[in-house]
Amino acid sequence: MVGMERGRIRLGTVAGIPVGAHWSVLAIFGLITIILGASILPGAVPGRSPIAYWFVAGAGSVIFLGSLLVHELAHALVALKYGVGVRRITLWLLGGVAELTENPRTPKSDFRIAVVGPLASLAIAVVALIAAYVAHPWIDTLLVAMLIWISLVNLIIAVFNMLPGAPLDGGRVLRAFLWKRTGDRERASEMAATAGRFLGFIFIGLGIMRMGFGQFGGLWLLLIGGFMLMAAHAESEATKLRRRLAGVRVSDVMSRRFDVAPAWWPVEQVLANTTTGHRVVPVVSATGTPVGVVNIADLARLDPHVRMRATIADVSRPLPADAIVGVADELVDVLNRIEDVDAIFVVDRGAVVGVLTSEQLFGRPGL
Repeated sequence: MVGMERGRIRLGTVAGIPVGAHWSVLAIFGLITIILGASILPGAVPGRSPIAYWFVAGAGSVIFLGSLLVHELAHALVALKYGVGVRRITLWLLGGVAELTENPRTPKSDFRIAVVGPLASLAIAVVALIAAYVAHPWIDTLLVAMLIWISLVNLIIAVFNMLPGAPLDGGRVLRAFLWKRTGDRERASEMAATAGRFLGFIFIGLGIMRMGFGQFGGLWLLLIGGFMLMAAHAESEATKLRRRLAGVRVSDVMSRRFDVAPAWWPVEQVLANTTTGHRVVPVVSATGTPVGVVNIADLARLDPHVRMRATIADVSRPLPADAIVGVADELVDVLNRIEDVDAIFVVDRGAVVGVLTSEQLFGRPGL
């Protein structure tokens, strides 16, 4: 089902992985369609009607976006093979991203998760070129030109993504190599981030040069370079944070003062007994096991008659899998989860023993 969530269009799921697109994908779809329909296709196959050019250009844009999805799916499926969870796949202005719930545990898995994306793009390039060669006697020349363009652009994506600097796939490959050589993942990540910053400055320099010669394609290089600088900086900061949190467990920072909402209680009773000010409260069974979650503000907005009659079980939401951690879990492994949930509930022997929120975590000195 298609829906909107924080500027993201939900498209459905593939292999159990939520797939979506940021609204900026519409911009890249329109830009590629215009470039194909107004320039590339008329230049390659002149003399056709505008409708033919625009129709094939639109189809080419859809296939291009599909190839980006295949690239990210390749990352995601290999990540799952190595036991690394995948939160979602999102297409956006500069390509796509497969968001992992945790970092790969070994250099080997890090390498394979990273390299498979460019390999998928390379495979698409080869398949599209073979299809154009084999089918050209039977299909329209416009379609052949579009397939050749798909092949070329996927080849470019494969080569570009293998440049050795974070956040590109080549940066992850470099990190895996350095990680294996040094045995220090964080040091390897910092070195890959430094390489990414270097590449970012190169792209910005090339963009400025092209703009100076009146070539507005340099604006695209400036955009890519700026993105790489920001992403490499974020990678570096995340690495420093992981170093600071090394050895810190969830139980060291969780709040031990929290409310719970027994599933059988009336809503009004829960509202009358909340004292900690947490925005969300875990719903618990008679044994103390978390079975859902409620938002206190949502409960307060219910009609007074509903609050008196309805039980918490009637109005609670399912508990996200990412919202449950154990007391012995390391805090660094929880950081990737907390941005997608209102609170994380810490469980020991099946019962909630603590709560961790983003405000509580990132409001701590030194984080």
